[in-house]
Amino acid sequence: MKHRRSSGLPLRSTAFGRQRSRGSGAVLLLLIAAGSRLLACADRPPPNLLLIVSDTLRADALACQGGAAITPNICALAERGVLFENAYSNASWTLPSSVAMFTGNHPSEYARRQEEAAGSGDPIGKWFFYVDASERMCAEALVERGYEAVGFLENGVPLEANVLQGFSALSVDAADGEAPDLEELAARTGLDAAEPRDRRLAPALRYLLSAGSRPFVLLEWLEDPHAVYDPPPRQMAELDLDPGRLAHPIEFYTRLGSRADAERGVLPLKRYAPRMSLYERVALKRLYLAEVASVDERVGLLLRALELGGLRDDTLIVFTSDHGEGFGEHGLYLHANSFYGELVHVPLIVAGPGITAGKRVAEPVSHVDLMPTLRELLGVDCLREDARGRSFRSLLTSAESQEQREQYLVDARPESGDALIRGNHKLVSQPSGKELLFDLSSDPEETRDLAEHRTEVTQAMRDRLNEIRWENAERRKANLALLGDSHLEDVGEKTLEQLRAIGYLE
Repeated sequence: MKHRRSSGLPLRSTAFGRQRSRGSGAVLLLLIAAGSRLLACADRPPPNLLLIVSDTLRADALACQGGAAITPNICALAERGVLFENAYSNASWTLPSSVAMFTGNHPSEYARRQEEAAGSGDPIGKWFFYVDASERMCAEALVERGYEAVGFLENGVPLEANVLQGFSALSVDAADGEAPDLEELAARTGLDAAEPRDRRLAPALRYLLSAGSRPFVLLEWLEDPHAVYDPPPRQMAELDLDPGRLAHPIEFYTRLGSRADAERGVLPLKRYAPRMSLYERVALKRLYLAEVASVDERVGLLLRALELGGLRDDTLIVFTSDHGEGFGEHGLYLHANSFYGELVHVPLIVAGPGITAGKRVAEPVSHVDLMPTLRELLGVDCLREDARGRSFRSLLTSAESQEQREQYLVDARPESGDALIRGNHKLVSQPSGKELLFDLSSDPEETRDLAEHRTEVTQAMRDRLNEIRWENAERRKANLALLGDSHLEDVGEKTLEQLRAIGYLE
């Protein structure tokens, strides 16, 4: 199959031993036990978990997925484990995508109307997503098993959905200052002490170097390559661009972002994009790819620290992205505006003990499948018993799954449509009601709409979309019934602040 920036915020401390969510059946417990045996034997401690999320990184940017970015560290990780060639985010922007990633459910199940933004004119601001504290996140379950769960966020948006329950309170802010051991970290890991983005990585590097024998879950969420595309000096120096062919100095293009921000000197890309020449589009994409290369260097630092800490062979590593980015392929830029592959086709690599090395999987999976898989691999009782995602543990070994997987993609805003991937076909339902059908095997770039030519396929997939929508609407009613307004009084405004900071709102 040929499918193809706000400052970091501290994670909230979480009380453990909450109400268990909707029980767990005997089949689930058997799967958990099987997964636990896969990764651990009687005399071996349970594996650690390192989860690296690179914001806004489309899959086809990576060299190991045919891309032009320089990504030796990420691709070396893929050689040590399994690379999913057709992995999808379940939404095209951070907030709902993080909900799918950590709950194993479709984000539209957790959508809540944001009255504070009713007159904002921006549909993103009218909705937010919140997971009730009664849902048992996998980090919480692992902490009860003796793990330490720590998180470092350069993008604070996922916090607002309450999906990071179980992670200890840690802040990335301190990394921007002068850390007393920064030079030592630089000497040991190769960190560039003069580069702010490397300094923001210092807390995670420090943790990995000193973690010791206690099992841990570490989440590192990198903000790059989210717009603006302003790569570090090292990557900027390697750009192969002809200034004479650009209408403005290169600094103009490194200031183009999601929304205008006079304080930071950010200009709105959407307003300038219609006037861009082809070469300007090329230049913008190369700036983005240079940021991807800088992400790869930081991934290399994390993997180096893991090795220096003696933890490489005892750590399960997951690398992914919350969504991709558009560069005019379908007349669209940035993200949160469609379900085309450049926005929802994301990297997914899993490596570590018990995982087959050097395997590439063509079968589609998505973020809702991630936590059900980790639940099984780590042998913990977490998530809802009726989570929508399905474990892909069998695909991480020599076994092959014989079942067809379908992937549901939803913006989670009722006015913004949804999509379904089943086999080689992808059906997109646009806000206008128009449907688009693509054959991803023969048309991976999604340029030929077949909806009127393959009517039986379109009808079958439309029927399935309607089933999923109805199920999600019922589940959303149940979730909303769990939420009282007393503990959500200030969540709406907090969410708006985060969305403004990352550039989604004016």
